[in-house]
Amino acid sequence: MKTLFLISSAIHTVHGVYSAEERLNQTIKTFESIKSKDPDARILLVESSSKESITDAESDLMKPYVEGILNFHPDQQVQDITKMSEKNWDVAKNLTELIVFGKALDFIIRQQPALLEGIDRVFKLSGRYILNENFNMAIHLDPKMQESYIFAVRRASQFPPQVTGGLTEQVMSRCWSWPTVKTAMIFFRYNVMIEHFIGMLSQQKYVDIEHLLLKYFSGPYTVEIPIIGVEGNLGPTGNLVKD
Repeated sequence: MKTLFLISSAIHTVHGVYSAEERLNQTIKTFESIKSKDPDARILLVESSSKESITDAESDLMKPYVEGILNFHPDQQVQDITKMSEKNWDVAKNLTELIVFGKALDFIIRQQPALLEGIDRVFKLSGRYILNENFNMAIHLDPKMQESYIFAVRRASQFPPQVTGGLTEQVMSRCWSWPTVKTAMIFFRYNVMIEHFIGMLSQQKYVDIEHLLLKYFSGPYTVEIPIIGVEGNLGPTGNLVKD
């Protein structure tokens, strides 16, 4: 059974404790961790640096690991959202990832469906994080999971419900997976999540990808596992987190 990993990435950013060089090296470790678990995995980098575009030299270092690099730095929506980051970096980061990931799915479905040929399961993995010793590919490829969205077990929201529009729980977005045949459904739901996010923003309320994922993917096809097997250092603080 074959897999495709979509890696959300931002090598060049003005926010956080890591330099572009450090973020690049961490992202290469992301690729290496995937290949250590599944040498035949396809990897597509979804890059949305806000500060400046990745360079040719940086691309050359990553190309041996990936099927392709989607560079969304020039995208007008990305540039418009970047202007928001001076006022609220977290909101800008969430909205950028939502929009860019939706565009990446649209690109795959409409322009590069060959990327999905022969693929049984698609993973979303955040760049700079690695699959650790607790990651179990067999869970994701189990025939019993062939219709399931797989997340790490949900967590309580860190915000009061009046802030999030009543959302009290969330699932982490660092690593999750879905059956390839449901990729068009993922694209549809991401567009709904974007509308929800923008609507909350217009009401001066807060929501993020983690809360929205649980809201729009919670249901009979969602499976939550205690440990999904991913770890890495948070960009803003450098703190190590594990799911």
